[in-house]
Amino acid sequence: MRLYDIGTHTERVSLEHAVFKGLSENGSLYMPESIPQLPPSFFEEIDQMSFSDLSFEVAKALIGDDIPENALRNIIEDAIDFPAPLVSLDEDCGVLELFHGPSLAFKDFGARFMARVMSYFLKKRGGHLHILVATSGDTGGAVAAGFYGTPNIRVSILYPSGKVSPLQEKQLTTWGKNITALEIKGSFDDCQALVKQAFTDPDLAHLPLSSANSINIARLIPQTFYYFEAFRQVPRERRERVVFSVPSGNFGNLTAGLMAKRMGLPAKFIAATNANRVVPDYLERAEFRPRPSIATLSNAMDVGNPSNFSRMLELYGSTWNIGGRGFWSVRGNFDPARVAAQLNHLRFYIMRGDFDPARRLTQLNHLRFHIMRGDFDATRAGRPAQSPLVRKKTMPFSPAIELSRNQRREAFWSVRGDFDPARVAAQLNHLGFQVMHGDSDPVRAGRRSSTTLGQGGERCSTWNMMREDVQGASFTDEETLQGIQKYFDKYHYTFDPHGAIGMLAWEKLRNEGEYGIILETAHPAKFLETMESALGRKVEIPRQLQAVADREKVSIVMEAGYEGFKGYLLKMGASEEIR
Repeated sequence: MRLYDIGTHTERVSLEHAVFKGLSENGSLYMPESIPQLPPSFFEEIDQMSFSDLSFEVAKALIGDDIPENALRNIIEDAIDFPAPLVSLDEDCGVLELFHGPSLAFKDFGARFMARVMSYFLKKRGGHLHILVATSGDTGGAVAAGFYGTPNIRVSILYPSGKVSPLQEKQLTTWGKNITALEIKGSFDDCQALVKQAFTDPDLAHLPLSSANSINIARLIPQTFYYFEAFRQVPRERRERVVFSVPSGNFGNLTAGLMAKRMGLPAKFIAATNANRVVPDYLERAEFRPRPSIATLSNAMDVGNPSNFSRMLELYGSTWNIGGRGFWSVRGNFDPARVAAQLNHLRFYIMRGDFDPARRLTQLNHLRFHIMRGDFDATRAGRPAQSPLVRKKTMPFSPAIELSRNQRREAFWSVRGDFDPARVAAQLNHLGFQVMHGDSDPVRAGRRSSTTLGQGGERCSTWNMMREDVQGASFTDEETLQGIQKYFDKYHYTFDPHGAIGMLAWEKLRNEGEYGIILETAHPAKFLETMESALGRKVEIPRQLQAVADREKVSIVMEAGYEGFKGYLLKMGASEEIR
């Protein structure tokens, strides 16, 4: 399995490297170079598969030979030894219960799998590891449970003081041994910022740091498994129009679902959020604007700048309008002539007939990178033998001649004064998307590059492609409480605050003929005060929570400033002992 960084598209690494580093050298996330399609036989035989068998087939397709098959099967059987049942509410929807693991949250899938993958690689390479994880609620408990007692691995969990439920806090702070809880006087975004800064701090480069947040690709891989497991449990006659309603905060869960879709899962998705609605706003207005997180009753979703949103964009060919800016700048230093020349250079090969999908995708990414960095050289774009985008000598290329030809063909950019950067951006993304997903027929690619935008290329943008698969909806705390009571009365089913938002979103956006799957991401008893307030009755506490409820909380209280956290890491790094 090869992965690349989504910041510059210049770093290529192995799964082992990505798992241990978490982030690339430039601070961006890793993505698989390719996401394989599962064969038709997988879906033909899915009804006969166990959850473990299904998970193994998906993992094997993604990971390849980075982990031998026998070791991979052992990892999966050990990590995922609990079910993910689809509980029917009515003939049109069901609830995928993801809280049957040790910490009673969906994040048990990712944390347990990642702990065992890291342990596998660590045995090969030797040494020790320090895991950093920021949590807004459930992640920390799952990571603590997954890594507790793992040899040679220390875990530090950062959580926002006073912003997790009492039982969630006990799940973070009562472990001891190799698990340490850091109580940060700030928000989840502050916790996440501390972790990210530590990974890019050159003063800490000598420390064996890694992440267990959903920024780590090892968290996302196992989260794809239960989307296929849910699909397996849908009645056969309802499988053509499946919609997953996904309660979302840092958007790792939805990203995993979109990866499953790339592998062939026939489904669409709803991004269901609380008041932290930056992604629903993007889906509505095509502008992604992070903001400070807002504290809500569904605290695990209190994220104002979701890390995995950049991965979502990457799955749709990347984007040019994050926060109103682009890989090429629309702030005043955009040069249409330069981009036109470079696009012509790329298109020239498509028209000649020697279009190479792998090389052209590299060229597209390289083009984005240079425009973003500001060092795009128009003169080099006209000399293929010297261009960084062309690796072999070709016949002399003239942007002026090619532009003339394009004018005669009514090319999608115009040298007559009506050049639109947004439309060219959309076309680059559209072409990159086609190349990535194998739709790279030279004739069709050339035809599209010369006609699609002439017919309104904004319809080909990342935004519109994502909106074909994902809808968004957000809800207030008041609506959440009302939903908990409403669905208990209607279905005799108890949703936690996060699952209630997923159900509200499905109910709001459902269409005739669709089958909805609402992801119930945590056990309701983890939010006792909220649940008892909404339902007006006591909620039974499972034995896993009862076991930690009476334990003593132990945490290190820390300000949100980076220097104190850095000092802690250096102190821990000076000690080789992991209890």
